[in-house]
Amino acid sequence: MALGIDDYIVKPFNPTLLIARINATLERKMQSINANPLTLLCGNIVIKSETEKRMALGMPFAMLYIDLNNFKSFNDRYGFQRGDEVIKNSANILIRCVKDFGKKGDFIGHIGGDDFIVLTTPEHYQPISENIIKQFDDTITGFYDQEDLKKGFIEATDRNNVLQKFPVMSISIAVINTAHTVIVHYGQLSEIAAELKKLAKQQKRSAFVVDRRKQ
Repeated sequence: MALGIDDYIVKPFNPTLLIARINATLERKMQSINANPLTLLCGNIVIKSETEKRMALGMPFAMLYIDLNNFKSFNDRYGFQRGDEVIKNSANILIRCVKDFGKKGDFIGHIGGDDFIVLTTPEHYQPISENIIKQFDDTITGFYDQEDLKKGFIEATDRNNVLQKFPVMSISIAVINTAHTVIVHYGQLSEIAAELKKLAKQQKRSAFVVDRRKQ
């Protein structure tokens, strides 16, 4: 193992066990290669693979698409280093909430930037979402300067290069419950998540929105 070997098996061995160990090693390698360097969470390739695996099994699951509101303006105001701390804090919140309120086998992925994915069972998405929001709101003010907190906003240019006032960051969660919403392919999940995220952001505060469509 000290020489860098990933795994080993002693003779005589069971061929089924050997194949399982090889597949597990390849999966770990893929996850490490695809991991986000900042949070060490799995990236897009593994996210797609894990989601499609659940779809193929035919077991209902809930997907949480998580996005931070006003993160770009925060990054522009305070710089990338403090922005990275917010991203790492958000990832740690997801890990804690999934551990405390989810179940074994739940999955957390980092799409990139301030976007994350959680895959859980339908009965666990609500407590996970509620506690992500609570813990995020409880901790996010600690990343702002007191002067900006007193004002209740920061000033930064928007995507059109116009100076705007941006309130303290909040978090939006789009929830798709496959026990309720009929999903036939991975792209459909992405489309619905994008629609729900827009609805969640309209709340102007931390919120989660659940898709209620049957089809």
